[in-house]
Amino acid sequence: MNSFRTSAIICLALFLASFAPVLSDAGTPTAMDLLVDYTGATVSVDSYPYQEHVAMLQSIPVPSHDYLKGEAEPGTVVFASYSGDGIGVFVEIHEYDSPEDARREYSLQNPSNRIGDIFVRFSTEEWMVQQGRFLIFVFCYPGYGEDGHDEARLMLVDLLQVLGERLIEVVSWETVQDLPTVEFRGAIAWGIEAGDEITWRSGGSTMYSSDDEEVLAWEIVSISQDNLAVLMRRSRDRLEAIQQPGWASGRQLVYTEYLEIPHHEYSWSTADDTGLKFGDTNALIFPLFRGSENLKEIVEKQIARLPERRTTDGTESISVYGKTSSGMGFTPLKNEWLDITVHKGTGVVTSYDWYYHDREYSVQTSKSFALIDTNFAMGERPPGGNGGEIGEVVLPLLLILPFKLIQNKRAGPSGRSLMA
Repeated sequence: MNSFRTSAIICLALFLASFAPVLSDAGTPTAMDLLVDYTGATVSVDSYPYQEHVAMLQSIPVPSHDYLKGEAEPGTVVFASYSGDGIGVFVEIHEYDSPEDARREYSLQNPSNRIGDIFVRFSTEEWMVQQGRFLIFVFCYPGYGEDGHDEARLMLVDLLQVLGERLIEVVSWETVQDLPTVEFRGAIAWGIEAGDEITWRSGGSTMYSSDDEEVLAWEIVSISQDNLAVLMRRSRDRLEAIQQPGWASGRQLVYTEYLEIPHHEYSWSTADDTGLKFGDTNALIFPLFRGSENLKEIVEKQIARLPERRTTDGTESISVYGKTSSGMGFTPLKNEWLDITVHKGTGVVTSYDWYYHDREYSVQTSKSFALIDTNFAMGERPPGGNGGEIGEVVLPLLLILPFKLIQNKRAGPSGRSLMA
């Protein structure tokens, strides 16, 4: 590592002052709540508004000190040092106002054509992870090529695993307890119930590649008392991260890696949405009625933009198909079709196929979903659903998760929460 960056890391270590972190109470989690104690390490912590953090880095000086690329700045940056026996790990925890702002910054720091500025500041092992409102950047010292770097890297990997577990725990708590605001006012009925597990197989393609087949397994955790919001979760085997190995620092190469952390990811979907969706997925569960609209009318809206449409209303399912107008003796520049089948008693999509081709701009893409399993008998859910009756109460789940968060029963093998 060059002397400029070496001095930057040394100065960072000297700059930090140890103090007991100020932890949030039973309210909204903060970046401080993500800190963990690490066996055998001395922990030093400081907290700044982002611009003060930038000024601190500039005073050292650190290259690319104003390193974030998105328009939204984090309200707080917690800067922590874990050190012992001449090696250490630095952790930057960025706390944003919204998950969307944090995710946008995460994506901007790994563009396809140029490495993000967050990775050009130090010549050492560097990792970045993001969940919810938090973006975490971790790097170690001594730098690549220096004595002790290999040991520091192992410390980083071990600490990152514990931080990742803690991050998931905190974000899960915040997601569950943050009942969303819903603008829709009216009656709504669902054919799904709390405890239902529904699994689809999804696939897709572009003009140049095909997506790997993926299994989507959703569990209905709870339905709000007014039926307007539904909490869902899905199982994940790992947590995505971006890594720049120490040897790649000068070459500015980053890689998508994964932390092996089995967990559940939680998401709310509401009556304001077209149907129930998980994050940015397609709507895969529709209400049996919403206000004055019944299931058939809700599903038909999915193809309303396509000029050629047909609906098949069967005994157990509703199928809709729409496509662009056929060319009169010529091939149209744009071609699109969408075919959806929905089970009447549950509103669950049993098949979904979409295709789009723009010849002018050489764009071709497709997406498909196919129902493969449920933990209930769909035939025992006749059309009509719960009729807008009061759904499952969310409160019991909200009481359980904060308790687990405070107790931190999922601490990693070499760390525990500072909340303990």
